[in-house]
Amino acid sequence: MFSWTLPAPCGPPLEHCFSFGRKSRIRPVLRLNLLGLALLWSSSAAAQTLYLDPQFGFERTGSVVYAEKPAGSPATNIDLLLELFEPTGPDLPAQRPGIILVHGGGFVSGSRLAGRLISMCQEMATRGWTCVSIDYRLEGDEPVLDPAFDIVETLVAASGETADATAVAAAAEDAWAAYQWMATHAGDLGVDPERIGIGGSSAGAVTALLVGYLLDDIGVSEKGDLDAVFDMWGSVGENPSMIQAGDPALLIAHGEADTTVPVSGAYALRDQAEAIGLPHEIHVFPGVDHGFDIFSVEVSPGESVFERFVAFFYQHVARLGGAAVPSSSVGSAGALVFILAAMGIALRLVRRPPRKSAAAGSFSARPSGHGDSKHI
Repeated sequence: MFSWTLPAPCGPPLEHCFSFGRKSRIRPVLRLNLLGLALLWSSSAAAQTLYLDPQFGFERTGSVVYAEKPAGSPATNIDLLLELFEPTGPDLPAQRPGIILVHGGGFVSGSRLAGRLISMCQEMATRGWTCVSIDYRLEGDEPVLDPAFDIVETLVAASGETADATAVAAAAEDAWAAYQWMATHAGDLGVDPERIGIGGSSAGAVTALLVGYLLDDIGVSEKGDLDAVFDMWGSVGENPSMIQAGDPALLIAHGEADTTVPVSGAYALRDQAEAIGLPHEIHVFPGVDHGFDIFSVEVSPGESVFERFVAFFYQHVARLGGAAVPSSSVGSAGALVFILAAMGIALRLVRRPPRKSAAAGSFSARPSGHGDSKHI
């Protein structure tokens, strides 16, 4: 609640309270309180930081075809779909950061409609990001690889990975196709192609790690195409030497009690990142198993894993184009309108013409609400 207090009745001379005439003025106390309201609104608006704090609406476009890829025998092209989330509202920057999210499921199941990823995309869009959650070819689709990804299949098979090597390589190929779709359509999407990150959970994290750290080594991508990777309980084995200097920043979240993907893989990623000086963070949670709730599990008191992810990608993706500009939310703008309306009412009250007294030629002021507090 905002409030101001009108001063106690003032005695003659009346100009101590009001001055009526062509140069009407506001009482100093009221003037200062109105200024305080404006400053309070300004402070509230500045607290909303673009790409970091929720401040927009969002629009969801479902079942967008981002690529066609061969699968089955004989091979036929199948549509690969994504869910697209875009921010809506006034003051949107012309170019915004983008993020690609990849679902888990052991490369045999799962879809772009995974609840965790949908919630993440919604939340990111309200902060000004363009976010997509993608489908990719699974083992049961019998994917047929682009020859450029044959080496990924070979490396996965040699690594001891228990998942089908062809399906793993196909997931990497398809996630890379999602990046290409976002970069190619950057103008229509309002995305800055120089500021894109990727993340995933479990098998989706493996996919994100391969796209972020391996594809440049085999000549598919170039360093700098992606800016950050979010690994949610994934792993690429005990020797992730594909992570090299100049690669995307890495955020790792893993449960110490994970019985599906051992936490040792997370520590291996950390050790490699430390060895080469790669910007990274690792958050391991005692007693927590595979696939935990990133919106409730906290990295520190009051900060969830999701909030840490937002802050990390803000630092390593969103701010690559320069310091983020504070942006007022719709609520703050509404508050401003409300305050300005109240200021107008107050000014009209203060400047209300005096009524004439019974005595000829004399005036009396009628200050309203002396000693009371008025709330708006």
